[in-house]
Amino acid sequence: MAALFINADTNTLFADSANNRVGIGTTAPSNLLTLKSNSGQLRLETSSDPNSYNTILHSPYNSNHPFNLSVTNGGALAEYLGVYADGGTNNRVVFPTGNVGIGTTSPTAALDVRSAVSIGANAATTGSLRLPAEGYIYARNAANTANIFMVGLSADDVYLGHINPNIYFRTADGSTRMTIDSTGNVGISDTTPDRDLDIGSSSINSGDSGWTVESDSAFKDNIAEKAPDVAILDKWLNTKIYEWTYKESHLVESMGLEQPDNETEALSKVMHTGLMADEFNPLFMENDNTELNYGDVQLKMIEAIKALIAENNALKARVEALESG
Repeated sequence: MAALFINADTNTLFADSANNRVGIGTTAPSNLLTLKSNSGQLRLETSSDPNSYNTILHSPYNSNHPFNLSVTNGGALAEYLGVYADGGTNNRVVFPTGNVGIGTTSPTAALDVRSAVSIGANAATTGSLRLPAEGYIYARNAANTANIFMVGLSADDVYLGHINPNIYFRTADGSTRMTIDSTGNVGISDTTPDRDLDIGSSSINSGDSGWTVESDSAFKDNIAEKAPDVAILDKWLNTKIYEWTYKESHLVESMGLEQPDNETEALSKVMHTGLMADEFNPLFMENDNTELNYGDVQLKMIEAIKALIAENNALKARVEALESG
């Protein structure tokens, strides 16, 4: 017998023995089991309280919702749909708000993932977001016509980009701490850098011999001339100029390394010329700082030059007095 009908007038159940298929609501099942209806095609329910606890799976005659899975819990739609694994642990949830949780039953965003995420083939094996050796993360604009932000990796480099003119780095309170503009100028505590590097009111350009600093008197209060140091020339007379190389152990520590490498070895052989902070600072600055501020050195040199000019003028006056006498 090729087919078996049960309640054949309404096509309640049809068994196609020739093709080993079963149809419910159809006499032409296309798969092993075909359910045909414009309403709920499959309902799973409990035997103790089927009206309050059930699940309906169907493909409605509706282009907006071609597949539907609804869960009733306690007589009302369940708060979420869960996908279970690992002995019943809830690993995936979808809430009525549309939020989807992976690794959490309380997603707080459209997609809330509470575990590591791997993207692409041969992704990294550690970290919260794992990318392959060459991978990129893009953000699109509201019109979905262009990539406006990108973080990426290549075999050797890390990329950070933005289609808009500036990139801003902000701290927890929302304040902009650093800016990179479209020309490559960098501003630290300055959102409109107009030189290669602006730090607050200081700046420097490629090729400059030193920093430029906003120093106009219009920007300052409490201006007073500093009293001259009467011993400035004697101090400079007792100041030595040295040549030296840096200890490799110091270079390793200052560069944040754990051990020496080729760069620290090369730098440890570079000869430097200058002053010693442990001599200059106690003598001129009355402190024991281990760092040397060459801006302070320049000011002390200017002070010494002024002292020499004053002495020279005094000597010239004496010579003129002797010659006229």
